[in-house]
Parts: sequence; structure tokens; C-alpha cells
Amino acid sequence: MGHQDEHEAHLDVTVVSFMLVSLIAFTLASEKLLHALHGWLGRGGSVGQQLFHKVKDELMLVGVLALVLDVAEHAMTCDHAVLEAFEWAHRLLFVAALVLVAFAVTLAGACAALTTRYHAVEGVSLESLFVTNRDASIRVAHTDIRWREAATYFALREDFFARCELPAAFAFSRYLEGALKEFIVDQVEIYASAWGIVVLVVSMNWARSRYTPPWRETDVFMSGGYVLVVLALLLKKREDAAWAALRRDLGCATDDALVEACRRAHKHRTAEKAVKDEANLARTIERREHTRELAQQPAARGFAGRLKALRDHRAGRLDDNRHHARTAAQLSAYVSWVLLLLCFYGALLVLRYGALAIKVSRLYFLATALPVPLLCYVVGKLVHRTSFVVAVSKVDEAAVDECLEASLQTSHDVAALRATFRQAFADHGGRSRMDLRAVFDHFESSGDGELDRDDARALVKWVLKRRISKDHFDRVWRELNVDEIGGIGFADFSSFFDDPAWALASDAQIDLRGVTSKRSRSFFSRKKLSSPSKKIN
Repeated sequence: MGHQDEHEAHLDVTVVSFMLVSLIAFTLASEKLLHALHGWLGRGGSVGQQLFHKVKDELMLVGVLALVLDVAEHAMTCDHAVLEAFEWAHRLLFVAALVLVAFAVTLAGACAALTTRYHAVEGVSLESLFVTNRDASIRVAHTDIRWREAATYFALREDFFARCELPAAFAFSRYLEGALKEFIVDQVEIYASAWGIVVLVVSMNWARSRYTPPWRETDVFMSGGYVLVVLALLLKKREDAAWAALRRDLGCATDDALVEACRRAHKHRTAEKAVKDEANLARTIERREHTRELAQQPAARGFAGRLKALRDHRAGRLDDNRHHARTAAQLSAYVSWVLLLLCFYGALLVLRYGALAIKVSRLYFLATALPVPLLCYVVGKLVHRTSFVVAVSKVDEAAVDECLEASLQTSHDVAALRATFRQAFADHGGRSRMDLRAVFDHFESSGDGELDRDDARALVKWVLKRRISKDHFDRVWRELNVDEIGGIGFADFSSFFDDPAWALASDAQIDLRGVTSKRSRSFFSRKKLSSPSKKIN
């Protein structure tokens, strides 16, 4: 006690004050940085926000454990070896959580690439699938789509629409995008059973160290990594079997069956063309709300209740692919197991076994680290297919309602933009596709033959005579840019705005004098555009 008082008496107030001010400045700067990062990652339900909160939780947990260690070290006479083991274990958990977050960020990047393909497939014409070579690829904007990929997508989409009684205007690619993000967030949260698997592996390693002849630690660690790779490959095989069973049960296991499913989808879409997309979507939203109200009422009893249950079963409402939904849930749990074990393998490689392996040889270190990229590749494939199986097997009613509302809003925005564009186009003397090309060239500023976001924003401002919100513009941009890669080519532009009534004139006669484009903002571009004539001929 006297030693502690002597230590406190020798504290330099100047140094303590300086350290305190430094910590306050660091805290303020960190709060500002976290606030900026919080806004940059998007809204509360985004994948980025979920990962952000996961990192914050892990940092808070490490801080609490560090405080507990400090109090235990100063207040109790604990064995130093016990304290060191506890500190090493909680450091392992922290690094494993960071590896999990890093891997989830990588999956989020892969998620963006997958959703790009989903949106690109939506741009494939159903008629083209009837005549295209089945071994060929279909070019949509900047993306090449394989025939079987597109046909399978439309076949599963048509089955999903039939089970949920959705109109063809429903944004299925948006639903899949949300399901994929939700799947990644679920993997970050980790299933309770996955922690049970970790405890089982730890127990097996303890039993091995206690009851078997001593092995070199790095050999045991590397062997565990390759066993994990084998288990991941077996899981991939199980997932492939579930995917094949889903396609078989939905009647799209062969190319001919895929063509028939695409014909049904085309027939469905053609039948709905007589009614505007907005009307179809609004009617579907009203019907689903009415169904929910009926579901909240007491169930009918006796013969009437049994008759209603039979009708619902025949309509597929009670079945809802339950077998495939259970299989998808099991696959999701298995992916969580493999992912968590991969995170612990990576954490142990960073904290201990990487340094031990490199002391043996560089080749030995490469052999020890090789399971990590192999597992990342296999898990990435598992996430892609498993999330798709989960999305089409188990209907997320809340996500469907959200996509219906978004589809209705997008349909309204697109219809208003098309009508207003054609009016503005006619007001400036436009009456042919050559005039449409002149409008495209006028707003295209980069010289690469594509409208970027700023070009499209200037075009929308000219059409609507006002600026629109970011969400409004994003909805329009997604409809204009089919695969959401790069900019908008003239083919996408003309297919969006073209009117069959426009004549095929050989010269452009539209008058664009006074129309502001993106390039007119530049001083040098303004000098170029100040030519005597602004009429395009």
C-alpha cells in the first residue's frame, strides 16, 4: 500500500494532463470518423451497416475483457499463466471476428457482382431464348449471359411468381439482391450451432493433446485445414444435389423444360401487357393486404375449414416448397459452420502458426496457408448458390411487400419520365430516331459513346425541368442502365425512350439550342458550344 502511495506521489501532473487531452482529442476524432463511416455505409438495413455494428460490438467486447483483466491482475492474486491464457483466448476471438468481418466484406463485393448479373439477366429478351443457340452467350449491355443461366433464371422466376401470385412487373432481381444481402448478414451473425461446432473442435484438440502421442503443432494445424477443405467440398456437393433436386421438382432440369418454362413466362408477360404495370402492381398489393387481413381472422372450423385448407394446399400456399426450404435452411447452417471454422483457422494462422510454419520453410508456410484461399473460393460458391436456393424456396413476405412497393414506385417514375421525355422531344422538333440519336450525342460528354450518371442527371433535369432526389434518380438510373455496369449505351437509351410512331428520317432536325448538358458546365466546353448554329443537321 505504501508503494502505491509513493507511486501516486510521483505522478507528473503535466504529463497526466497532456495524456488526458490527447485521449480526448483521439476520442473526438474517432467519433467523427465513425459518424462519417456510418453515413457512408448506407442505411440501417444495409450489409455495410451490419458489418459496422459487428466490428463495434467486437471492439466493445475486447475493451470489457481488457478491463476485466486489468482489474483481476491488480485486485486478485491470479496465476500469471491463467491470466495469460485468458488474454490469448480473448485475443483469438477478436482476431477471428475481424477475419469474419473481412471475409464478409469480400462476400459483399462478390454480392455486388452477383446482383449485377441478376439485373443483366432481366434485360434478356424472352423471345431470344427460343432462337438462340443453347451453347451461346447473350450480350446484355456490358455483360455476357449464358443461355442456360438466363433460361434457368426465368424458369425459377416464373415458378416464384406463380406460387406468390405476383405480376410480371415485380422486380425479381431486387428481391434476389435483398435475399443475398440478408444471407450475408445472417452469416456474420453466426448460428448458435456453429459455436457448438467450435467447442467440439476445441474439445477434440484437447483430447488429442492429452491422450495421443505428441505431434508437431503445425502438422496438426495444417491437417485440420485440409480436413476443413474436404468438408467444404462435400458441402458443395450436397448443395449441388439440392440445386439439382430443386430444378427437377420445378420441371426445369433439362434444356427442353427450360424452353417450355420460358414460353410460359413469355405468355404470362404477354397476357399482362393489356394492363399497365402500375395497375397490376397496385392490384397485387391490395390483394396481399386483403389476404393478410383474412389470415388474422379466426380460422374456420368443420367442413368449411377443411375445404379452405384443401384449396390452399392445391394452390400451393400451405406447401410453399417446404422440403426445399428445410434443405436451404440446413445448407445455410452448414455454410455458417464452415465460415466460422475458416475464421478461426485464419486467426490462428495470423497469431501463431504462420510464424511457426515459416520457421520450418517457406514451402511449408505456403502449404499451411493454402487452405485459406481454397476455402474462400468454395465458400464464395456456396454463398452464391445457397442464397439463391433460400430466396426461391422460402418466401420472405416482408421482402416481397417491400419489392412490390419499390416496383410500383419505379413503374410510376419510368412511365412519367417516358411521357415527359416524348413531350419535350416533340416540343423541340424531334420526330425520328435520328433526332433521338442527336439528343443522346448532345448529352454524352465523355466521348466514349455512353451516358454516365452526370450525363443522365442532366438529361433528366432537362426532361422534368427540375432536379430530383437521389433515390428518385437511382430508380431511373437502374431502369436505364440494364446491368448497372459502366454507362448507358445508345441501344439501351433508344429501347427505353423509343416510340414506334417516330419516322425513320435520314437527317436529324431537332433543335437543341438552349438545352444545357453536362459538358456546358466546363469553361472550355462552353467555348466550343458557342458556335453560331446549335441546330443539329
